[in-house]
Amino acid sequence: MYVLHLELVHFRNYRALSLDLHPGTTVFVGDNGQGKTNLLEAVAVLALGKSFRTPRDDEWRMWGEDRSLIRAEVVTARGSTELELSYDGRTKTAKAGGVTLERLQAFVGRLGVVLFVPEDLALIGGAPKLRRRFFDLELAQRKPRYLYHLSRYNKILLQRNRLLKDETDAATKASLLEAYDPLLAESGAYVMHERARFVERIAPHAEAIYGALSGGRERLGLRYVTAVEPEAFAGGVEDVEAVFRRKLAESRERDIIRRQSLIGVHRDDLLITIDGRPAETHASQGQRRSAALALKLAEAAVAREDLGEPPVVLLDDVLSELDPRRQAALLEHLDPRAQTLITTAALETFSSIRRRLAVYAIKGGAVVPPSADFRRTSADGRRPKTHDEENR
Repeated sequence: MYVLHLELVHFRNYRALSLDLHPGTTVFVGDNGQGKTNLLEAVAVLALGKSFRTPRDDEWRMWGEDRSLIRAEVVTARGSTELELSYDGRTKTAKAGGVTLERLQAFVGRLGVVLFVPEDLALIGGAPKLRRRFFDLELAQRKPRYLYHLSRYNKILLQRNRLLKDETDAATKASLLEAYDPLLAESGAYVMHERARFVERIAPHAEAIYGALSGGRERLGLRYVTAVEPEAFAGGVEDVEAVFRRKLAESRERDIIRRQSLIGVHRDDLLITIDGRPAETHASQGQRRSAALALKLAEAAVAREDLGEPPVVLLDDVLSELDPRRQAALLEHLDPRAQTLITTAALETFSSIRRRLAVYAIKGGAVVPPSADFRRTSADGRRPKTHDEENR
């Protein structure tokens, strides 16, 4: 899976861009504020239907313009298709293969991406909501049913919390909660079940990748933390739902007193350990960076299993946060079969893999084609012939 061609109109600082991309590893180099991250954001918006940088669509529309557009030709194992997303200040319009889609949910996931930005370093030690977002960005792309149940859960939770904050007497609240909770448990159980399976699947990948980044000296551990006991996940979604309903009933009186929902999907977390100790309190900065990268690359490995082909990997200025040894280990660990788009301010970092790179310079929203000094290799690992070689 890869983006063969990308077009931007009035997106951030790109007034008009038409860019051919390679299926291998591409580096965008330039000073800060020139538009490197904006390119990765555009690709991510096509995959997720929204920006990872802001909840406001208006912020990625160029200032003073009526409409912003992202269009890409995407190649997958099933063939190529055109994806398009536009925003006119009020409405987002999504198209696939030239056909307008009525629901944005039908658009999300047609392009698979795994994204790493410097803010993702806060996965280790940051607020639990960041780790829940880590779950949701991956699972919502791969599983439309997950996106449905997560959205449904959040809507029911909002109504439930409004009830808890209301001035209604406790007995009436308890009676109404009995009607809300089966619905909350149904969608919450599905989300919990999928999150638990996801952690189980990424754990061995993350452990192996972290081991490589640390030179084999440290061990990474992952554990899903939720209100439902781990034993319930050995069964199906129905078992999780039954336990969650019981937990909601047991918490009902406390919820009414505290006027908020104290347990559920919105309280989940991911416990990350290094050598058995919580990374949040015991990890160094280098260990935290390596752990966050291991999680993201493990996510890419699981996505490849689900899709049957590698997703597009977007790495925004990640190497600047690592020491030289960990930089080299990360670059050697990149999947040569995956399209990987990387931003950087310092090209020298990539000297160890320079022969398989395409390099673009970014300045003020303008993109300069690949440097002749940096040859890429194709997805099968062979360097394509140059123009001169083909005409000999």
